Parts: sequence; C-alpha cells; structure tokens
Amino acid sequence: MFPVWDIRSNRRVVTAKVGRDNVNRMVVSPDGETIFGAMLDAKLSTIKIRSGVVSESEQYENPFNALATYRHNTKLGVADDSGNVYFFDWGKFGYHSDVYKGHKSPINAMVPITERVGILGFEDGSIRAFHFFPHKPVGIIGEHPTMIQHMDISSDGRTLVTTAHEEELRFWDVGFLEDVRVAPEEKKARAKKQQLPSSNKQNSAEFFAGMDTSEMSDLD
Repeated sequence: MFPVWDIRSNRRVVTAKVGRDNVNRMVVSPDGETIFGAMLDAKLSTIKIRSGVVSESEQYENPFNALATYRHNTKLGVADDSGNVYFFDWGKFGYHSDVYKGHKSPINAMVPITERVGILGFEDGSIRAFHFFPHKPVGIIGEHPTMIQHMDISSDGRTLVTTAHEEELRFWDVGFLEDVRVAPEEKKARAKKQQLPSSNKQNSAEFFAGMDTSEMSDLD
C-alpha cells in the first residue's frame, strides 16, 4: 500500500496500492499532482494524488531504480538494473518512446542537472554525466569504492552530494555541467572514459601533453 500524507494537517490524503513489490524511487510531477514510482517489479507506476488512481506501464526485463524529468518536463527518464535509461513522453507512461543504453552497470540513482544533462550513479561506484537528446556520454564525475546508493543536487545546481555503502557523504563541484557541450560522435568511446574536473583525476591524453613522443616508437 502507498499512503499519501498532507504534512500540514498530518492527515492521510489517499492510500493507493501499487505493484507487487517494492517502490525503489519516487519523484513528484512539477505540478504536484502525480507521483511516479520506479518499481522493483520492472514497472513504472503513476499515482494521482487527489484521486488515488493508479496506472502501470508495461513490464520490463529489469527492475527500475531511478527517475528524473528532462526537456522542460516533457520527458520522464527511468533507469534500470542493466544500465538503460528509458524515456517516456509526458502523459504516455504506458510504454517508452526512446531508450539510451549507456554504461553497462545497474543504475541506482539519477539527478537532472540541466534540461538535457543528467548525472547517474552506478552499482560499480562510478558517477557519470550524460547528455540526452541527443544521447551521448559526457564523462566521469568521480567514484566511490562501493555502489552508489543516493544522490542529490544543491538548489543552485552546482554541488552534487552522493552516498555509498562506506557510509560517508561526498561532495562534487558540478557547476561546469551547465555549459557542457556533447562530444562529437567519433569521440563517443573516449567520452565514456573522460575524467571531468570534479574527479580530480588526469586523463591519459593530458599526461602526454607537451611531451616529445617522437622517440617513443623506438622503445621496445
């Protein structure tokens, strides 16, 4: 059962029954009228707060773990246990209209930074930025030694906070993502490994920058 409470009066507004399993994550629509639930049984549930009416999407292959809205709230992104992000057109939450198959690790958390850029937290401990519409990886924000559990963004959109199984909070400066430009198509594979300023790690290409490599080919 899914009870919705009015915290001002401490009264239950409505109780709805959703799915057959756990609700992994929730997000409220911008107008405050609908709650979306990412379900362990691999469905997207929508609950109308005032009426308690519940609807469900088609069942997918892997559990849904995270949600976020993009493109001025015309797209709902739902991430799953296989590293996919499914996009549902607003008002058409029965079946996705687009899918991005990115990093091959379960996605445990997702927060939007701009209308087209989102940060995803993965089970392998990595925190990665992606550009959606068009879909391309931006790079690596940073990482934890254990799986990402939760993420959130500050009100000014410049600081990301993450938690993982080692029971500590980590803070990342992600303000530079507001001006991000997607990598060209031919550099897509490189972008997946691109270390962003927040990671405090050096990219391999930068290591050799300015170095005379003319004699390196002679080394055995």
